[in-house]
Amino acid sequence: MFDIGGWELALIVVIAVFVIGPKELPATLRTFGRVMARVRSLTTSFRLHVDDMIREAELEDLRKAADAARHKDFGRIVEDAVDPDREVRAAFDEAADAARLDPRPFESEVAPPADTPPEPPAAEVPEDKPKP
Repeated sequence: MFDIGGWELALIVVIAVFVIGPKELPATLRTFGRVMARVRSLTTSFRLHVDDMIREAELEDLRKAADAARHKDFGRIVEDAVDPDREVRAAFDEAADAARLDPRPFESEVAPPADTPPEPPAAEVPEDKPKP
């Protein structure tokens, strides 16, 4: 954190002994330790709150993406991928329109012409029975 080496630490201890005095040094170091513990606790708490806020922001982004995906028309997306020019859809629509216009399109083609005589019924052929 502070990147203090051995010589720097020894110099700080010597200056503290001269400034504070040997009698008050233990109480001062104890107070300094409590302050540092409190600072560490606050920084840890701050870091946890920031991490929670980041996690919530990421979750909010994921929620927005999920809502956007939920509202998309996947059928339309697949249709665009399969038939982008709408040619197949147009062909089916034309066939459906034609089927709606003439519900029985083949009836007129099946009727026999009026000028041909009807076929006579087939003659019955007697079965040969063996004589007794």
